[in-house]
Amino acid sequence: MTTVGYGDVYPTTLFGYCTASLVIIVGLVVTALPVAVIGANFSIYNDFSIKREKKQQQKPTPQERNGALSKTLAS
Repeated sequence: MTTVGYGDVYPTTLFGYCTASLVIIVGLVVTALPVAVIGANFSIYNDFSIKREKKQQQKPTPQERNGALSKTLAS
């Protein structure tokens, strides 16, 4: 998944393998956490945007309100 340099230097001891494994896992976690936070915020904003659009579609326009008012007054 990741490489260090050109591969000419690599860990050969148990401590080196454990350290390299830990660094790889920490690197993946550090990369994954911001992606999850951004995804969650996008989902929240997307839900808010959809609700706002539905609310705007339900509101009558000023022309529709004036037409309904004039029909009521004419009756």
